[in-house]
Amino acid sequence: MESLLRVSSKRGVCFSILECQNRRRHPALGITNRIPLSTSPDNWPWIPPDFPTRAGNMSGEPGTWGRVNTRRAQVAGHIPHNPHDRHVDTATVRCATLAIRPIASQCDLAFSMADSSTHQLAPSRRVAELDALRALAAINLMLFHFTHVYSVKFGYSTPLGFEWPYGKYGVQLFFMLSGLVNAMALSRIGSASEFIGRRLIRIAPAYYLVVGLNLLLLTWLPLSIQGGYRWEQVWANLTIVPNLLGYECLEPVTWTLQIEVLFYGVLAILFAGGALRNPARTLLWYMAVCIVLRGYMNVFAPQGDSEGFGFAAWATQLLLVDYMPLFAIGMMLHELRQGRSDWRWNLAGLVGAIVVFHWIDQRHHNPLVTLALTGLLAAAAWGRIPVLRTRPLLFISGISYSLYLLHNNLGCVLIYQLDQLGIPPVVCFSASLPLVILLAAAASRWIEQPLARRLRSGWDALRQRRASWRSLNRAPIATS
Repeated sequence: MESLLRVSSKRGVCFSILECQNRRRHPALGITNRIPLSTSPDNWPWIPPDFPTRAGNMSGEPGTWGRVNTRRAQVAGHIPHNPHDRHVDTATVRCATLAIRPIASQCDLAFSMADSSTHQLAPSRRVAELDALRALAAINLMLFHFTHVYSVKFGYSTPLGFEWPYGKYGVQLFFMLSGLVNAMALSRIGSASEFIGRRLIRIAPAYYLVVGLNLLLLTWLPLSIQGGYRWEQVWANLTIVPNLLGYECLEPVTWTLQIEVLFYGVLAILFAGGALRNPARTLLWYMAVCIVLRGYMNVFAPQGDSEGFGFAAWATQLLLVDYMPLFAIGMMLHELRQGRSDWRWNLAGLVGAIVVFHWIDQRHHNPLVTLALTGLLAAAAWGRIPVLRTRPLLFISGISYSLYLLHNNLGCVLIYQLDQLGIPPVVCFSASLPLVILLAAAASRWIEQPLARRLRSGWDALRQRRASWRSLNRAPIATS
């Protein structure tokens, strides 16, 4: 790999010096002594004003010595100044006048391509407590599906003896947490297209594998009791948003993934349109839209064939009317945590999102639980719950996406098969939990993560090539 230093001449000629890591002499520029660059940015040198170069002047006189009016040298767009290192080795550039312009243009092009390469992301700052909350929400859903849902849909051979009917609060926490962490991710990435691309790379590979797995699981008991599937339903599920197209999810829990994907789209559109410069004000307006649409739906729901009802129902799903307030709670907590805008607006947005959520709520969530979850999420975001920083919770968080996708249908099949062997229901339930976690961990380590890494590398390479082509198209054409 080559490092480029670009130096500007007050005569309009650009001289470029290349340092090759393979230490070979650059044939075009004829460099004999190279400027050494330290690997540490603090030790990168400053080119002194009296740096001599041998080149022709603009009148075409070859071999004239001149002094270039240098500015601060730049490598990949930035070199910090080090006042203690002002001397560099001399590099002599032997180029004829007729050759220096095209060479300079090529070097400018290369430097421009380096500047326009793949968007450099700020380092990710994971908060262990937020990861732990994700694990707790996943465990909540497993308990809900393996006790209450299984008992209602299929039934144990004998009563299990207990249930966990609080799954809706796990979903609520998931959405609030998603609003917070995705707002963090978007502010770190700083690009709507990059955000959408990275989110899809994260969720798509494992999702499609699970769709394929469910085509097999749905032929087994007890899932086959509910009937088979149609290929139209399969194609709709490949879009990740089958409910928008009027079809059921092959894996019932993935209805929340559809909500997540739609939220990514809403967040990216708001960001690209500049609406998140004042997120609190934007989200308060969004909450007003949610109130109007949900009010319209509640009024005309008994007359489902009324004019405009079908479109309003579709728009309600598309705009996340019932769930956007939960995402807004997380987004406002992120703004309060960052402290970049007026805290009073952010606090008003937080309170407004909580009020609107319960105003239009269709599933009768307890307001006290919402306040408790908001306080829990805030404390985790500020790193005030160190007790959550435990290895088991962080492990579950690391595999939470595979666990979320696999646990329901796969767990139902495992429980049913064990139950049919005459094993007590409590043992069936207790054995299914670690089995599903083990299978999810294997899927995450050997399928989900390797696929995501490969796709992310391909995505970065594609963006780099696109940036290179844009730089090539913008570069001036050299003339002799």
